[in-house]
Amino acid sequence: MLLEPYNQIDHPECKSRPDSGLSAITELDPGYITGPLSSVWKEWVKWCVEFGIEANAIIAVPYDWRLPPSMLEERDLYFHKLKFVTLASTCYEATKCYTSVSRISKS
Repeated sequence: MLLEPYNQIDHPECKSRPDSGLSAITELDPGYITGPLSSVWKEWVKWCVEFGIEANAIIAVPYDWRLPPSMLEERDLYFHKLKFVTLASTCYEATKCYTSVSRISKS
């Protein structure tokens, strides 16, 4: 999961990218810091659905926290995609569209 220290690119034998959609923010994989499977935004998403917000109207835009913004754009076109998702979500249906931009990623 480590990036090359000097140029911040993936290891030649391993390519790691953030997941997309709600699955990227609801839980984190087990790890040294998180222990067993960790619930992150799962309860919040569940609460929103119970409150009446449609699950497909909740938009998660996770990113690779290991990279500086310039590398996010260079490698993944992150900010172009973020702009597209934001514009698409506001045009979807003004009364049912809620946008949540998350900094949490599943690597």
